[in-house]
This record gives sequence, C-alpha cells and structure tokens, in this order.
Amino acid sequence: RGGGGGTSYRSAGRRGGGTRHSPPERKFLRSEDETDWDRTDPVLTATNDYLSKFVCRHPRGYCHPSLSPVPARRTHKASGDVGPGEILLILPRELQMWDLDAMRDPFVRAELLGARHGRTGNPLDGGAYLAAFLA
Repeated sequence: RGGGGGTSYRSAGRRGGGTRHSPPERKFLRSEDETDWDRTDPVLTATNDYLSKFVCRHPRGYCHPSLSPVPARRTHKASGDVGPGEILLILPRELQMWDLDAMRDPFVRAELLGARHGRTGNPLDGGAYLAAFLA
C-alpha cells in the first residue's frame, strides 16, 4: 500500500456483467477514451500536469504504468492491461481534501459550524463546509 495514510485503488480484475456485489461495467454516451485535448487550454494543461507529473511523481504517490491522464475529465484511464489486485493509484493523504479538513478551518468553524439550511432547518451537509473551505 505504500504507507503514509494515502488512498490506494486496486484493480477489480474483471469486466462485464456484475453481481449483487459489483456493479455492471458502466456504459458512457460520450467517449472516455479521448486522449486528444486542446493543448493550448491553460486549465487543461495544468490539469494534465497535475495528473501526470504531480500526483504520479509524489514521493508517496504512485500511478500504474498503464494509467494515462484524461485532463478534460479530471481523471486517469488505463490504456493497457491491469492484472487482478494490482495497485492502480496511490493518492497520498496530503493531496486529499476532506470535509473534516474544512471543519478544522477557523473561518468555517466560526462562521458555519451550527449553521442550518434556511428553508428546511436541516444541518448543512459536509459538502457545504468543504465548498466554503475551498472557496
């Protein structure tokens, strides 16, 4: 797993139908296999650099050799064979942002902790704290 509190993603090693414990292979209306993207777009270029250089080359990170970035979808895709149980990606904890991180932020704690939805009176979802933290 590489240690260090990161998140590992392993290959399921199967494709197709699915069972009660595994969903069927997803079908997409648009192609996920797009490797062609606008290399003059600064946002896509920065996303590509982050996915291919920063995450994969991080001292505690790892990307399987068959992973390729898909910057327009802000993800990776496997472009080759991946065996059952092989680690696809290790994303170190320090590169992840969780709603718990947001709850530790002084601004979020002072301004939003205990806030409720204006119409329903329900407590805010954790995603609201994360959105405020990222903004």
